[in-house]
Amino acid sequence: MGAASKIRFLQTLKTALGRPDHPAPSFESLFPDTQAAERTALVATESERRQAQKQQLLDLLMTRADPLNIHVQAFADRTTATEAIVSLIQKTTPEWGPDKAVASWSHP
Repeated sequence: MGAASKIRFLQTLKTALGRPDHPAPSFESLFPDTQAAERTALVATESERRQAQKQQLLDLLMTRADPLNIHVQAFADRTTATEAIVSLIQKTTPEWGPDKAVASWSHP
């Protein structure tokens, strides 16, 4: 089925379903960012924590992760953490299949 045929087919479906013929709403309009202020306050709170408080939270994370067989490691800086991740990827064999993947999350 060519592109023109697909467009005609989808238009026929939209007409049959009574859907309006206008672009879909944007993601932002469907899911407004109502929690931005809360996140900003949370990040500010985190940056104000003392080193002892941060260590307590890390210790708690390690304690709760251990029964789940999750190994938590803390690193002094981003470079050391990056080197550890690269080393882990190189040394580790995936549990299912040969493909290796890394996911990252950027959060303050």
